Amino acid sequence: MKISLSSTAIGIYAAFIPLLLAGCNGGSSGSTSLEPDPTIGVFIDSPVEGLNYKTQSTSGRTNSAGEFQYYPNETVTFSIGGIKFDPTSAEIQLSPLKIVKTSDFDNDEALNIARLLQSLDADGKPENGIKINELAHTVAQGMTLDFTSDDFENNPLVIDLIALANPQYPYLVDREVAKNHLMNSLGANPTGTCPDDQSTSYEYVGEVTYCNFAFGGAMDACGSLGVVV
Repeated sequence: MKISLSSTAIGIYAAFIPLLLAGCNGGSSGSTSLEPDPTIGVFIDSPVEGLNYKTQSTSGRTNSAGEFQYYPNETVTFSIGGIKFDPTSAEIQLSPLKIVKTSDFDNDEALNIARLLQSLDADGKPENGIKINELAHTVAQGMTLDFTSDDFENNPLVIDLIALANPQYPYLVDREVAKNHLMNSLGANPTGTCPDDQSTSYEYVGEVTYCNFAFGGAMDACGSLGVVV
């Protein structure tokens, strides 16, 4: 018996042959390369939630633990609306000191960053974590600030930003209050001794003792904590 196929049927079968062959070979050709997971860093002045961040490969906002994502050898820029902090090398732990590349807790630029963050905290209690709300980003759109200014607290932009973005607490946190909070958040003890419930090992740098203080699991022993630049 002779079976003949129409040209239409032949065309349909011909179209399916490459698909069948591909299915047969699909499980054995090549290997799939997996992208490495990003590293998790944390921004500390207490953990700061709601900061915009941007690296060469990723962007987003810090979560309630102050966490952000990055890959090795990247830089990261944090911002609130249009207010950008200086870019810095992305690391497991960052702070206003790291942004300014200093270990001096009296540095004007670092303290002004800390004062602004603490002043914008949604509940006015930075000791339980700092949360930057959406309103702060909205008010700060198109805004730039000079954090190096020695008259930062009298800048009308700073005054208006805090008053509009955080009307329940419409004032700039005092310089010494901000400094003490930042020191406590980073485990820096100016007395020269570590509390009894922490390791007695520490590194003394200038007038600051860096204790073995783990804040949210983000810090290592005092030897690494002492390197804050």
